[in-house]
Amino acid sequence: MLTLCVVTVVRGWHMVGFAEARARVVAGNADVEGLRQWIGVPGLSTPALALLVAREGQIGSPEALRVRSDDLTHLLSLRPLSSADWLALAAARLEAERPATEVEAALTMSWLTGPNEAPIMWPRAVFGILHWEALSEEPQNRVVADLSSSIVGHAATAEDLSLAGHLLSRQSRDVRAAIATKLRAASVTEAELAKLGLPGADG
Repeated sequence: MLTLCVVTVVRGWHMVGFAEARARVVAGNADVEGLRQWIGVPGLSTPALALLVAREGQIGSPEALRVRSDDLTHLLSLRPLSSADWLALAAARLEAERPATEVEAALTMSWLTGPNEAPIMWPRAVFGILHWEALSEEPQNRVVADLSSSIVGHAATAEDLSLAGHLLSRQSRDVRAAIATKLRAASVTEAELAKLGLPGADG
């Protein structure tokens, strides 16, 4: 009984200490790396890693990208069903210039863990548009599926479509035509394609 009480007290102190550290980080008054002391503490590893990777996304040096990729991998070992974290890992690996197979492996896990999650389908589609030519055919088809589902299901807002149109305008004519063809086959209307600035069926 005494042992149980001691464990409870220690865990309570850990939670209070982490809460204070988190508050300082959020307020910008502490070194984010100080959160690493909580990794491995039962019940605190996941929130500590989640806060770390959120802040690491603001830093773009090669070393920071490597660390972010490693931290995301660790975080996913704790919550492997997070489709958003798998997408974040794909982005981190791409930015760190990891092999395309590793990028696509993380993307595939995002699709497997959240195939129909509206909040993540659109970000995945935008990621795919940005990096279309770095993806092989199967991931490209899944990107189109996310994009078309978001449009047909009206999950994408007018602002979303405007952003997607801007990103598509930066792609080559051939890429835009290929995406338009795939979207048309997925029942996206000519009117919606026009909102994206994509060519019509007559070219």
